[in-house]
Amino acid sequence: TQDAGTITLGYSDLPDLDILPDEMAVTGYTTVTVHLTNPLGYELSQQYQTIAGSDAWVLDVNGDDTLDEQLLDYNLMPGEYIIEFDPKPGVDPGSNPAFSAGIRIDGSAEYIMVLDYAISATTRDASDDRDQAEAAFTFYYTVEEVSSMLPPNGIQAQTLLPAFAWHRLIDSTDIEKYHFQLDPYYDFRNPQIDNDAVVEQYLVPSSQLGLDSVFYWRVRAYDGITWSDYSRTFAVYIAADGCCQALRGDIDGSGPVDVGDLTYLVAYLFQGGSPPPCLSEGDPDGSGAIDVGDLTFMVAYLFQSGAAPTPCW
Repeated sequence: TQDAGTITLGYSDLPDLDILPDEMAVTGYTTVTVHLTNPLGYELSQQYQTIAGSDAWVLDVNGDDTLDEQLLDYNLMPGEYIIEFDPKPGVDPGSNPAFSAGIRIDGSAEYIMVLDYAISATTRDASDDRDQAEAAFTFYYTVEEVSSMLPPNGIQAQTLLPAFAWHRLIDSTDIEKYHFQLDPYYDFRNPQIDNDAVVEQYLVPSSQLGLDSVFYWRVRAYDGITWSDYSRTFAVYIAADGCCQALRGDIDGSGPVDVGDLTYLVAYLFQGGSPPPCLSEGDPDGSGAIDVGDLTFMVAYLFQSGAAPTPCW
């Protein structure tokens, strides 16, 4: 201490927190308040700011002359974030006000969780204990290096027929089948797809999804005795009517993936042939570029029982 002429130094031998060199902005548009809990259980909202290096703002994010609420975590962490939405004070929840919400990480394109959704009339009173009260709408978002599901949660899909896959989400060991649900409603009140006999770890809708819409999906597994719990609920935003449909690999645009697609790719890469009619279809390995890697991938798939082409999204 200063009076005794000594200095007391305290230190911790706990490992450093795993902080990513990115930031996350969560925005609730127009009619909602937002509350965020990080993977360590610390909270961020207009009332609670217990996450170090964070901000909460009320501003017009999208320029529509209406105030929105935005939470900023400047010290992004890997793991699961819990994001809760409630009607703003003064907004009549009985009128089912519509709201939208998105996540933007390090300036990337915004992941859309909610789009023009009528929020439930259930609302948390300001005096409620947070551990007891239930939010009107709760979304779970996991920050991970490689997405454990496809399409990645909240991504802006560029096709009306995205392929849904959960290879990294659920261990396939001793699993007989999967139950997949897709619904435009977050509570799965009226599933558009409700298939409990899926034997692969992916599913392609049999009909196109609606453009400029958010759909929610989840999956569970059956081991021959019992069903597991459902996974978290994931969102996909159908942002564009792209040319790619379901799985990539229809390089010549003729339909099923076959040797003709391989021939077309060889001609394009080595003989000055025309580019694929749909560039996304011409990238079967999903690397983002059409190159020799795609050729190797196609040979393995067609002749060596290799992996199927990656999904469109």
